Amino acid sequence: MKVLNSTAEVCNGIDLFELETRMGADRERVATLLEEVGALLKTMGSSSAAVEARDSD
Repeated sequence: MKVLNSTAEVCNGIDLFELETRMGADRERVATLLEEVGALLKTMGSSSAAVEARDSD
């Protein structure tokens, strides 16, 4: 989650006119990518918690 938050902070610090040049994608694509990464991290977190719970039994 720290990676996602850090990336969002970087994107928030860039003026909109610079975003495409610096990120290599338009705002819509970057937003979609951040959502996809967030969903993946959430899935990984829940999978990790399930494994930890199973292993602790």
